[in-house]
Amino acid sequence: MNLKTHTANLVSAGAPSFRGVDELDQANRDLGWTIEYRQLEKSHSSACFLMAEHHGILLSGEFFGTPVHIIGEAAHGAFTFVVPITSGNGCRAQRHTFGDEDLLLFPSGAEVDMVTSRAAGDLALTVADTDLRDAAAALFPGACLFAELDGQIHPGSADGLSAVGTGITEALSNQRTDPESLSELLARCIALVADSGGATDEKLVRNDAKGQVVARALDFIESRLARPIRLEALCHHARVGIRVLQRVFRERLGVSPTQYIKARRLNAARRLLATGVSPETSVSEIARRCGYAHLGRFSVDYRSHFGESPRQTLRR
Repeated sequence: MNLKTHTANLVSAGAPSFRGVDELDQANRDLGWTIEYRQLEKSHSSACFLMAEHHGILLSGEFFGTPVHIIGEAAHGAFTFVVPITSGNGCRAQRHTFGDEDLLLFPSGAEVDMVTSRAAGDLALTVADTDLRDAAAALFPGACLFAELDGQIHPGSADGLSAVGTGITEALSNQRTDPESLSELLARCIALVADSGGATDEKLVRNDAKGQVVARALDFIESRLARPIRLEALCHHARVGIRVLQRVFRERLGVSPTQYIKARRLNAARRLLATGVSPETSVSEIARRCGYAHLGRFSVDYRSHFGESPRQTLRR
C-alpha cells in the first residue's frame, strides 16, 4: 500500500488535516507528547494525523506534504514500532538513512531525530514495555530481542512491513480492533525484529511431541472459543514459540493457528445455526457465542467460508 492510499484511508477514517506542521505541533503538545515538528522548506503544505488506542495498544499515523524535522523523545514506559512511508525517497533517523523496507524502533524515552522527505509519513504502534516483554517471551522463548535497545533501524521484509502498515491503518479506521487482531499485529512487529536479528525459536520437535503441541493448543482454543485468543497466550499454553506452533499446525492441520481458530469458530456457528438454536436466538447472539464481537465481520467471514450468509443457513 503506497503513501497516497494510506493517506486517503486515514482521511476517510476522520484524521484531522492541518494547514501546516505548526498546527500539528500544537496538537501533539496538547496531547502531552514531547515531540516537535519543524518545517524545512517554504511551502503552503498540509499534514494529517490520527491516533487511537485499543486494548492497551496505541496506534498512530502522520503524513506531511513537505520535508519535516521531527525531534524529541519517544514515549516513556513504552516501546514504539514505526513503519516509514517514504514513497521511495530517502529519509533520515538518528543520522542514518532509512526507506520503505526498514522498521524504526524507539524504546522508552529514546531520542527521536527524524528528517522526512517531501510527501512522506509513518505509521506507528506503541505498546507498554511490560506487555512487549511478555509477548516477546511467549512468541520467541529464549531470545533477548529488546534488551538494551536504543532507537535504531531494522531491515524488514517488504511483505512483513506491508502487513504491519495495513494492520495499523485498519485499526485506525476502526476495523479489526479486537484483541486477537491487535495481538496478531503486535506479533508481526516482534517477528520483524526477530527475523532481522536472526533470532528464532525453531527447534526439532519429535513426531509424538508434535501431536502433544497441537493437542495443548486445541484444548486452549476450545476452552476460550467465545473469548479473545491472543497468539502469545496460545504459545504459552502450547509450550512452544510462534514459529514452532505455526510449523506444527501447518504440518498436522494444513493451516496456521489463526486460520484454524477462525475456521473452528465458523464451524461452531454453522452447527448452531443449522441445528442447535431456538427460534428466538439471533444471528448476532450466535456470533457472540462463537467469539465474534462484530456481526459485520462474522457475516463476511461466514459467507467467504461457506458460500452463503448466516441467515440463509438459519432459514433452512
